[in-house]
Amino acid sequence: MSPSKKNRSDLLRLMEVIQGYEILIEEYSKISIYYPGINYTKAVIDYEYYLIQEAINDSNGNKKEAAKKLKLTRRTIYNKINKVKR
Repeated sequence: MSPSKKNRSDLLRLMEVIQGYEILIEEYSKISIYYPGINYTKAVIDYEYYLIQEAINDSNGNKKEAAKKLKLTRRTIYNKINKVKR
């Protein structure tokens, strides 16, 4: 399931806020920037999904290689992908 237009909008706003900063994927849930109306939890999940898909694409579909690039386990990648699909 792709992010909805509202969630995509929230995601784009979050991306603008964090652009230029290196934040580890596992640390996104600790962001404490107030942005009215944004669902941070959903935005983080959507952004993680986006980053994972980019890593998979950059790895020609190889999830093991994508996991290595993201410094995650392959199992974690599958869990995060499935979290979005629920």
